[in-house]
This record gives sequence, structure tokens and C-alpha cells, in this order.
Amino acid sequence: MERMRLDTLSPRGWREPAVTVGNFDGVHRGHRSLVEAAVRQARERRGTAVALTFDPHPSRVLSPDRAPSTLMTLDQRAEALAALGIECLAVLPFTFELSRESAADFARKVLREAMGARVVVVGENFRFGRGREGDLAALASGSRWASPSWGRRRSCTRARPSAAPASARPWRGAPCAPPATCSAGGSSWTGRW
Repeated sequence: MERMRLDTLSPRGWREPAVTVGNFDGVHRGHRSLVEAAVRQARERRGTAVALTFDPHPSRVLSPDRAPSTLMTLDQRAEALAALGIECLAVLPFTFELSRESAADFARKVLREAMGARVVVVGENFRFGRGREGDLAALASGSRWASPSWGRRRSCTRARPSAAPASARPWRGAPCAPPATCSAGGSSWTGRW
């Protein structure tokens, strides 16, 4: 798997990228369903399956005193995502400056211009941009995408307090959420540019 740090937001040149966005800490069933949908979308287009993640975790920058412990190192996340078919892991440095970007600017600068995303696959609780102002509707409003389909929320947050540190156990396939199907009417939303 190719792994690149997005220190600059210059175009990457991936072929027809299908991008899934998230922290992917734990790579639980909900994450797996999103990744599988992105991989499927990429294969249908003979494109590139890309996972966009953040390092450090946004909460470590915005509220370090309340930041959850991580379940996996970045290397462990890369290994788990590659095993699911991701061809490129794009690591966006999360900074205070990035947190001040509007949702529209993030979608335009990162997803459209730098990554060239043709398809974006995210969970229904996906939030982005300054103050988490952007949601699925905001993402769709700036594109030629169809309306989002809603489903059950997927999260590993409740599992964190009892979880062992990343070095203590492998988390690939951790059952933090019930299985999901990422298709029209499923638990995630796939948009097309």
C-alpha cells in the first residue's frame, strides 16, 4: 500500500479515486463496511481505493485533556486498511489551522483538489470543517452527488475506556459495532463528484 503524508495539498493524480474519510482507530466493523464500499466503488471505476485519515487525532489538538487513548498506531491502521483493499493511505496532519477551515473549503481543497475524489464514502455521523459545521448534507450540497441515505450510527467511542492500549492487542476486526451494509439505503453514504 502506498502511504503518503499530505503536508501540501497539491493534486495527487490518483486514477478515479474512491475516498473514505475517518480516523479508523480500531478499524471496527463500521469502519470495515465503509472501506469495503470505497474499495468496491474504486474497482467498479478501475480507480484507486484511498483512505484519508488524520494524524494526530483531532481531539489531541482541540482538547488534549479530554482526548481518548488510541486503540491503534498509525502503522497498525495502515496494515489493517491494506488488508481490506485500500491501495493508498493519505495522512492529513491535523493542526489547529486545519480545524479553522470551513467545511466548504475542506471539501474543495482536500477532497476535490488535492485528492481528486470522484467518490466519497463516509458514515452518517461524519462531521468536518470548522466547529464540525459540515455534515453529509453540506458535503452533498457542494457537489453533483445524490442525497445521502441514513442508517445506524457506528462508533468505537464507548469501547475505549475498557480497551487495552494499541500495543497490547490487535484491533483488526474489533467488534465495536454491528455489521453494516454500505449500499443505497445502508448505513453510510456514497457520493460522486
